[in-house]
Amino acid sequence: MKKTSIIIVVLLLSIALLSCEEHDKEQKISNDFCSYVSNESVDGTIPIINDYLNSLDNNLTDSIKLVKLTNALKEKSCVAEAKLVCFECIFTNPPMSEIYVTFQLNGGETKFMNLDIQHQPLKATVYHQIIID
Repeated sequence: MKKTSIIIVVLLLSIALLSCEEHDKEQKISNDFCSYVSNESVDGTIPIINDYLNSLDNNLTDSIKLVKLTNALKEKSCVAEAKLVCFECIFTNPPMSEIYVTFQLNGGETKFMNLDIQHQPLKATVYHQIIID
């Protein structure tokens, strides 16, 4: 009985530690992402976005992955808005999709950008700044 209790306690502690590591990993990604934005180096977020896309389940469709990415971007403190504008609407080979992102910069400034996402494989490629008069 005592041996079974010890095994259960060890198992529960292992699960708790793994959960903490995953939370820490997500927090680090968030901090790195917003660090690039606050330094006005938004292109530096592209590898972070690609790491996120690569971490998603391979069984998910590209459209679901883009919705998940858009929702993950909305959770970042430096993102005021993120919206999936179109899916495979840029007729290149391979096709591309676009996510509209509004960044909240230091000092309250905002920067309006479109993020192009290439398909096959799914990956972020480039931001385009939108000038609003």
